[in-house]
Amino acid sequence: MKSGIVSVDSLLYCSEKVAPFGSSNYYALLWQAPKTRARVLAVLALRQELLDIPARVSDGQLALTKLNWWREELARAARGVAQHPVSNGLQPLLGGSLLSLAELTSMCDGIEMLLHTGRLHDEAALLAFCRLTGGLPWQLTARIAAPGDVSGLAYAEQIGVGLQLLDAMQNLVAEAQRGMILAPTSMLERHGLPVERLASAEPDEHFVALAKDMLTRSKSTLLAARQQFPGQVPAALRYLVALAAMANATMKELERSGLESLTSQHLSLTPVRKLLLAWKSRWFT
Repeated sequence: MKSGIVSVDSLLYCSEKVAPFGSSNYYALLWQAPKTRARVLAVLALRQELLDIPARVSDGQLALTKLNWWREELARAARGVAQHPVSNGLQPLLGGSLLSLAELTSMCDGIEMLLHTGRLHDEAALLAFCRLTGGLPWQLTARIAAPGDVSGLAYAEQIGVGLQLLDAMQNLVAEAQRGMILAPTSMLERHGLPVERLASAEPDEHFVALAKDMLTRSKSTLLAARQQFPGQVPAALRYLVALAAMANATMKELERSGLESLTSQHLSLTPVRKLLLAWKSRWFT
């Protein structure tokens, strides 16, 4: 029976999956009401379960099988018979005004784009991938956190796309070494960077130019998102402000240390800095 309340077991699983202590999500969501936070975490945990498929399953057919299992599992959740802790967390939210089965399965479509060929062919495909795997899930969290706020939906979608672009940039080499090319073919060609050299993690000027291109796209998307609210961002959505602030701070650190460092490390802010940015975003935005 759908009560609208996420179970304790689901909440614990989702929290550990996407918001462990010290993570960006942990601090960004620190001031959300417990019920809202639990619902948001369920959506983000589904997103992470789906993103984990291409990241952890090297066999393409097996990855598609796992993705199809999630499609079936979401359909079970819509019928009230979910089996997985994440879909159990989503189950109370389906069928009303907060979430629809079609929206959740669209997130699966984004992953499927990558699984079929292992790469994205052009910038339009990159944007579509980022919208489905970043923009859409964060947009759904905004609907949960601030129901009825139309500007909030557009804001959250752009924040999600910007965050996904940054994540793709930070994981260019690691994903290429697993056979997943997150930089579009057209972008690789423009910067004269063959796929083989991307996977070999050579920190040359071609890689730096590619990383700078993706970083610029992430920055401009986050800036465009902020323009959705000429004044103050509503308090219910300031977790998104915090995440954008953390992303911008991360990009500044990457520029300071040199983008060639992306071939050997994944930069992350310290927990203390994340906490400070989340606190400033919550109370001084």
